[in-house]
Amino acid sequence: MRTRGDLVNKKKIVILSLIVSFVTISIVLFFIFKPKNSNNIKSEETQNIESKVKDSKDSKKEDKSKNDKKEDLSEKKSDQTEKASEQETNTSQTTNSNSNNNYEQPVQQQETQTQVQQSEPQQPVQQQEPPKQSGPWEAFGMSEYDYYNKPMYSWERVDFSSMNECISYGESYGPYLNGEVLYNCRYVTSASGNTLGVMFDTEQLN
Repeated sequence: MRTRGDLVNKKKIVILSLIVSFVTISIVLFFIFKPKNSNNIKSEETQNIESKVKDSKDSKKEDKSKNDKKEDLSEKKSDQTEKASEQETNTSQTTNSNSNNNYEQPVQQQETQTQVQQSEPQQPVQQQEPPKQSGPWEAFGMSEYDYYNKPMYSWERVDFSSMNECISYGESYGPYLNGEVLYNCRYVTSASGNTLGVMFDTEQLN
């Protein structure tokens, strides 16, 4: 009968044989695919070199085409300048001929023009109005009258012409005598600083 130790030894032998066979297969595959990869790398390098050569040729062609275009443009500009100079000479000749014809006109035409100008009635010269005087009221955006004759603030008003009148009115003011309000008298001035009068004002008491 087989013992347990024999079975264990057989399992070990099987496992070792599998490992050896796997290692041998991997070595064989490595040597098979290695030259293919090297060939691929070489082919890629050759393709890169060829592409660089093509790019250099294309750039040279583009440079040549650009130089040709520049030469064409320079030739066109020179032709245009020559044409412009010819046109200028022609126009100068025509203007000289016209000026000579004008000098040859008879003197009688000038005399008739002067007579016509003398016969025309002269129009009266319109006198310009003197400019309006500017003043400090323009800075406040108001007229000259408001600057001197109206209170500086829109909520102010002139109630009395003197301070004594305002005080006498306040002392006899009913709500003040009853203790309901306090009164106040103050001067009202214009934007120019002129005193316009006195304003009567009250303050409610709690």
